[in-house]
Amino acid sequence: MFRRFGRRRRGRAVSLLAPDNPVMYDEDDPNTWYPNEPIPELRAHERHLMMPDEARRVEKELRDHFRENETWRTEKILGGGSQSNRLVLVSRRNPRSGRYQRLAVKRAMTNKAEEELRTEILHLGRQVNAQHIATMIAARDDPVPEEVTVEVLTNKFQQLLKKATPRRRRLYKLNDPRRVGKELGLKSFVGWPVLVLEYLEHGTLYQLIMRANQNGVVFPNRMLWHIYLCLLRACLALAYPAPAGQPPAVDITGAPKIQLETITKEPDQATLWDRSLNIFKVMLGSTGGKWPEHDLVPVSKIIDLGAAIEDQRGLAENLYSITHIMYCLITRETNPNFVSGPTESVWTRGSAIIPTEHNDPYPHIDIDLRTIVAKGLAVMPEERPALPNVAHGVWRGFNKPVEAYAFPQQIHENDMSIKVFVHNLIFDADISTTDPANPAVI
Repeated sequence: MFRRFGRRRRGRAVSLLAPDNPVMYDEDDPNTWYPNEPIPELRAHERHLMMPDEARRVEKELRDHFRENETWRTEKILGGGSQSNRLVLVSRRNPRSGRYQRLAVKRAMTNKAEEELRTEILHLGRQVNAQHIATMIAARDDPVPEEVTVEVLTNKFQQLLKKATPRRRRLYKLNDPRRVGKELGLKSFVGWPVLVLEYLEHGTLYQLIMRANQNGVVFPNRMLWHIYLCLLRACLALAYPAPAGQPPAVDITGAPKIQLETITKEPDQATLWDRSLNIFKVMLGSTGGKWPEHDLVPVSKIIDLGAAIEDQRGLAENLYSITHIMYCLITRETNPNFVSGPTESVWTRGSAIIPTEHNDPYPHIDIDLRTIVAKGLAVMPEERPALPNVAHGVWRGFNKPVEAYAFPQQIHENDMSIKVFVHNLIFDADISTTDPANPAVI
């Protein structure tokens, strides 16, 4: 029996990677199938086909490319890719540790998506050292080859003469972006922008909210403060990007040296405004690492800067966006209905989370957290708290001890309870819950 868009194989599942790779071909998972129907060819001066032929064409190009790669192998097409982009998960085995390193390779499928991908490559190139922005491992955007003329051949010959002097071959370290890009064979995608990102395997904040609702649980306050701090640091990364053209700092392995974002000074120039920042564009990484603030709860990272622009309103708009995200986490609603009302002499869209004389809608949520979020959703932009005030309030809330919370909520705020919560809803959870209208990008 054959399915429409793939080939089923009877008997033992066939691995897409090396024989000892734990990721196996799954005949019940369409993301691991190879295209089985003929795909139309691109005609002259045509860059993209109509959907869904273009999606299948790009998938086939990516699979065929990595099928011939000696180091990296295709695992699967990542579910949840947007309608204008396609991502493939690739992996390689570290010869020393034996572990598998996984990356996401991103290709565009429309002309508009190509421009957004080029914009994303440009912005991520200035954020490779940021802890709370998805790390760009490598990228390539080579122009279409020129027509062969006498002038072109002459220029190429002159370039070859300049390189004629024998040079010692340089050996790059294992995680050096130049080595990774060469191993991935990105040069083969000439004429097409291609982006390689770190793989964040624990899903988006949207998926986290959906899982919490399905299990009937609420988020611990210390976890909410942690996510708020991560989002705030991501805003700082967008506010203080590295100068264009400046090479990133690297560690001893050649990988980008990740740095924790802090407030250095008030931005005196236009900052990056991520116009698509929402619960679908924040993904969860892993725990641990260099900084203790990620020991209990996985790091939250912003993805997809394709819609980002430089604007004087960038910092204020980003702060408003992360406040909206925190409102969704507090209410556990993915598309909340805002209720305008007064809060401490400020007219806000977030009055629904503030207690009244007769009712407290969220008694388990820290009132300090709700107050900061409500003020950040003020109707008048000039009444919203400034960056230093938000940073001070979030840092103070993040450092609250377990004893600061009243019983019985205190039971859910200790380290062991949060570890169990994270394990059940993040590490050991099914991340297939997505919204078809607003898919994740990575």
